[in-house]
Amino acid sequence: MIRRLSCYKTVVRPIPILTSQFVRRNSKLIVDNDEIAAEVTTPYILPDRSYKYKEGKVYNEFLCERVEYISDFELMSCTMRHLGTGTKLWYIDRNDTNNVFSINFRTPPFDSTGLPHILEHLALCGSKKFPVRDPFFKMLNRSVATNMNALTAVDFTVYPFSSRNEVDFRNIQQIYLDAVFSPNLYYLDFLQEGWRFEHSDINDPRSEIMLKGIVYNEMKGIFSENTRIFKRSMIKNLLPSYAYSYVAGGDPLEIPKATYAAHHQSPDGLSHVMPTLLVALITWVLLPTNRIKLLLDCSCAIRLMFRNALN
Repeated sequence: MIRRLSCYKTVVRPIPILTSQFVRRNSKLIVDNDEIAAEVTTPYILPDRSYKYKEGKVYNEFLCERVEYISDFELMSCTMRHLGTGTKLWYIDRNDTNNVFSINFRTPPFDSTGLPHILEHLALCGSKKFPVRDPFFKMLNRSVATNMNALTAVDFTVYPFSSRNEVDFRNIQQIYLDAVFSPNLYYLDFLQEGWRFEHSDINDPRSEIMLKGIVYNEMKGIFSENTRIFKRSMIKNLLPSYAYSYVAGGDPLEIPKATYAAHHQSPDGLSHVMPTLLVALITWVLLPTNRIKLLLDCSCAIRLMFRNALN
């Protein structure tokens, strides 16, 4: 209750009363021409809250568009937009034990080959600064992060992580930004993550040829449930002309139609590599210089991604 009252301020407000009324609690009686007025101490909510970011100002190539205090969750919401690319940055400042950072892409599917899902996996198979085979899993035993993940939904892809340690948070942030904005996207990684033909016994060239792949096997497991198949058919018939009629994760029957060239020649040009919504959720109060450093890191990563996409 004490924390909830932190935004209250005690002021003195004049309240006119009749001569027959008596105010004894927290008040001072003033007699003037047979009229009695009492100055009563009452609390009220501050109409404006001062904050380090101001609407209309630019911070490291990010234009601050809206600053709003959400009293229900005791947080400050700050919406920014990158001037060069139009990328949105949603900054949430709250006194919490976790730092959370998430990079979100709008990836509506154009078919059921699982292109957004495969791209999600390929992005975490090495980048320009960190050219290792699988940096995502190599970080698991080198970090104290409380969460590291990546997921593909029906029309967007998310790369979130969280950590309670500031140094660890900065390290993972650099790896995620480089992985998402400057991925290697090698052909061998596509075969490993997407789909490929392979002998059931890799040491026997005469053994049966099978269809394999991480995304392919993952979606086979998902569509092994009858409820999933029913939901897929229902949505396809309800929304036949929308992106939701396709399977963003990939239909096991359609995934073998995906090609490596399609990842570089998507129907909508740069939409699969250009972030239309970059969301940063900072839930642990850090030093002001580190907050500015976050904006600078995001700005540099976005400009690097845009330059690579144009080349």
